[in-house]
Amino acid sequence: MLIIRRGQWALLAERQWGEFRQRLAAHLRTLDSGNQHSDEELEQLAGQILEKAGTLGADTEREIALVAEIAFYAGVHFDDPPERAWVGRLLAQNWLAIYDKLILIHRKLTPDASFDPAAAPSTGPRV
Repeated sequence: MLIIRRGQWALLAERQWGEFRQRLAAHLRTLDSGNQHSDEELEQLAGQILEKAGTLGADTEREIALVAEIAFYAGVHFDDPPERAWVGRLLAQNWLAIYDKLILIHRKLTPDASFDPAAAPSTGPRV
């Protein structure tokens, strides 16, 4: 019988997160048309995006990809500036699903208002 200890599960989860963070950084590279960011900067941004997605309740790959694109163009703290108070109000609404909220924010804050879920990083862990 195979027994996997909690510490081993934690290592597996950490490895999965690392791989997903790398795929997310690769997705960000496709948005960086002028190669203005180093691979290290994009991987660091990917980590910040995963943290932000967790605080927003984004737990699917499509939702995380939306957060990634919004954060790439508008900054990780896209909901903080006073001129974007509408973002905070929208996120606070309980009657709308997080995916729908992120689509609306994406349409307003990114230069390309279309979102292609197929272009999002795939097969990663859920938040």
